[in-house]
Amino acid sequence: MKLDSTRMPLAHERIPRPDIYVDGQPVLIFDRGTIRRSGLEALRDNIEAARWVMEFVKPLFGPFRLNKLMTVREGRSTLTFLSSDLRTIFRKVKVKHPLARFLTGAGIAVSREKGDGAVSTILLAGKILEKCRGLLDLRVHPTVILDGVLSAYKKALELSERLVVKGLSRGQAIRLGIKSALLGKLPMDDVDHFTDLLYRAVQLSGLENLIREGSSLIDFKKVPGGSLKESHLVEGLTLTMEIPHMDMPRIVEDAHIAAIRGELRIPNKKLTRYMDYSFSFEDPGEIGGFDRLKRSFLTELAHRVIDAGANVVMVEKGIDEFLLEYFAEIDVLAVRGIPPPEFDRIAKAVGANITTHLEQTSREDLGWAEKIFEAKLGKQKLLYITGCRNPGALDIVLRGSPKYFLDDVERVVRGALATARAVAEDPRMVWGGGAFEEQIALHLRRYADKLPGKVQVVIRAVAEAFEAIPAMLGENIGLKEVDVTAKLRSMHAQNRSTMGIDQTRRGIADMAESWIVDPLTVKLQTVKSAFEAAITILRIDEYIISRELPEPERHYVERIKKKEKQTPGEE
Repeated sequence: MKLDSTRMPLAHERIPRPDIYVDGQPVLIFDRGTIRRSGLEALRDNIEAARWVMEFVKPLFGPFRLNKLMTVREGRSTLTFLSSDLRTIFRKVKVKHPLARFLTGAGIAVSREKGDGAVSTILLAGKILEKCRGLLDLRVHPTVILDGVLSAYKKALELSERLVVKGLSRGQAIRLGIKSALLGKLPMDDVDHFTDLLYRAVQLSGLENLIREGSSLIDFKKVPGGSLKESHLVEGLTLTMEIPHMDMPRIVEDAHIAAIRGELRIPNKKLTRYMDYSFSFEDPGEIGGFDRLKRSFLTELAHRVIDAGANVVMVEKGIDEFLLEYFAEIDVLAVRGIPPPEFDRIAKAVGANITTHLEQTSREDLGWAEKIFEAKLGKQKLLYITGCRNPGALDIVLRGSPKYFLDDVERVVRGALATARAVAEDPRMVWGGGAFEEQIALHLRRYADKLPGKVQVVIRAVAEAFEAIPAMLGENIGLKEVDVTAKLRSMHAQNRSTMGIDQTRRGIADMAESWIVDPLTVKLQTVKSAFEAAITILRIDEYIISRELPEPERHYVERIKKKEKQTPGEE
């Protein structure tokens, strides 16, 4: 047998070996250093991890949420981020504990699907688990706790359907849903401006189109500089690029647009991975003839498009410099280097058939737009395409600085757009400010009173978890948690079901007066995800975390894996 010297460890490496032997005999099931917890010890540890995540995200709850300042390493650089968006924070800060990762993942999943509700999901799940921890300390059996939580889950979903606000039209619900998704994530002075922008975008794109095609109809273009209030809606498309030749027209009205996949030039690199080409000339005079032939070929390519009636040519990749000069001479606007997703979006908006074979281009393949023009915004030039044949596609230009702040704003407004879509599908709303959760808590307590045995104690604990949501809202504006809980419980027991926390007034108020509402679809998903996460964690009775390899062993394993990928099938 031949020895493979490449598998020998280098000076800084060490071969990993199972650490389960004592005096040469295998006596351990797991390697030394493996962490193992089981039974109530494991359950308590998991609940403690969930409680830590809950406390970490609590300041991100409500309209007056606080920011997290993060310093992280990306490659060789150290970057600083400021954000109040949960998805942004956990994208930058990696959570190690598996249960903490699971709980944050549950919240982020709600946000991705409904555009909002990430923090609420984590807080509700964390509170349910915290209350269950108290029951475990009172020696209530985990099986009884699970039965009670499941009963409370079914009852909470049933109660949610009864708490819908009456008298709201679909349009009003969408507008209020957008505002609810933006509150606390953008500066308060800019919330109304972005609510108007997004609501107008939803109206122009059409509700049915929004439901069918999702948020792909509306895109966001970031232009650093200026303020958030300078962000504006474009009834058409925006390209963050400038016209490639100074003599080309800056405004084209009644634009007939050819969309060409590929490039308008002779490739100056390899044709394929395996084919290359080169030219050799025996006589220097042949070079001029070759150049004339090349220009003739490129001009013929251009005329196949121009003869079809195009006065705007949009090419996915490059355009030869000679053709740019030629297009400029005949007043044809050419745009090159358009990213593939953006290229497909433009073709769809203007109604163009994407051309790959120029000899087959006809007038029927051309798209149309009322106007294409270049404009300068701050220090950047933009190309606007307005009055498209298919007018549903829209762009929102975001202004502000610095760049990482704009990235955060984009994620927030995309989330609000996802909420608008969810509300368009299900326009039912419930009272916000914690009024919804207080009503659920009230009815769960009444339901618990009718049940025998220890299950009623569990359901009462879940009711207290719901009641903690408005209490945390109040706590984030400086109110005492005990006072908020006592007052809201008393008011809702007196059938004042619209009372909640109005953070702009800094106190308890009637949500019906200020029309503070939340989408029922978001609340339902929050309740479902929070209960499912809590039930999953309560069902775990053991966890095992294997030891991490020391650095010399890790280097060796990584190198061998890389070698095996490079030489598949070899032994």
